[in-house]
Formats: sequence, structure tokens, C-alpha cells
Amino acid sequence: MASGFTKMAEVCILILARGGSKGIPRKNMVHFVSKSLIAHCISTARMVTTESEAAGARVHHRSAATSTDTASSLSAVLEFLGDRPEVGTLALLQCTSPLTRPEDVSRALEMLDGGYDSVFSLVRHRPGLIWRDTEDGGLEPVNFDPLNRPRRQDLPSHLQESGNFYVTRAALVRSERQLQAGRL
Repeated sequence: MASGFTKMAEVCILILARGGSKGIPRKNMVHFVSKSLIAHCISTARMVTTESEAAGARVHHRSAATSTDTASSLSAVLEFLGDRPEVGTLALLQCTSPLTRPEDVSRALEMLDGGYDSVFSLVRHRPGLIWRDTEDGGLEPVNFDPLNRPRRQDLPSHLQESGNFYVTRAALVRSERQLQAGRL
């Protein structure tokens, strides 16, 4: 086991937390319900990966390449897993989802024990009546016929990735180079 890192039956809970957000400077330190966004995640997680120190968690220093505002989360996850071959299961939490509960992550881990390979947070979304701009400056409907206008609740719903958490077998992330693979 790498020095200073907690290992729980090869399960690693990881938070990607950059200090240099361009949209909201130091957004992970913004307070929500009396504590910072990262503090909410740290209270749920065991490990943090970041380019700057965060109190209350172990820090994995990201490379310059995975610390930019254009680097994908996947690139940072792959870098982390490359440095931690002992990790068998990865739970990735997002600082911008401070209401993720420990029981949400525990349930996802139980689902992996039950035969799933990747579990991630979704919300059921009913998009409503959608319009788009036309080339001539007008509007046109996208998902309905205005002459046969449906009720919003009769439109089909979809599952939309919410980004709260991703729990997956690390071997699949390494081999498939994606967070969702195998049995979903």
C-alpha cells in the first residue's frame, strides 16, 4: 500500500479537486450549508486527489497535464490509478455535488458486489417542449408537433447523468479508458 493512503478492501474513494477553476475561482472552497464543498465530500470520502493541499484528507498531487481546466476527469482518474495499482474499486465523488450521502456510495458499492461493473448517479428527466433556433432567425419545435401539441407529462422521460458519483471496477477504467463499462 502506498504511504499515507487509506485502503478499504481495495476500495478507493476519490475526489478530484482543482484549485484553479476559471468559472468560479476556488469553487471547491465555496461554502454551502456552513462548510466548503470539498469538506462535504471529504466527510464522505477517504482520499482526495488535487494539486493543492486539502485539510482532512490524503493528497495525491496531480501532474501539470491533468491539473489544467481543459483536462478531463478521466485523465486525472487514469493518472491516479496508474500510480495506485492496488486499487480494485474506485468511487469518484464530485465536489460540486455536496449532497451526495455516504449511503449513496455504499449502495453503489453493494451493487458492484451484486454483479454490476459500473454504477453512477442518474436523474429521471422529462425535457418538456423543446425549441431550437433556425438559420433564418426563427424557431422550430424539436420534440413535438405544434398541431398535435402533447401534454408535457406525456412526453417520454430520459435518464440523465447527474455527475454526483461514479463507482466502478478500476480494471475496467484502466482497460476501457472510461468510467462506465461492463454491466451498468
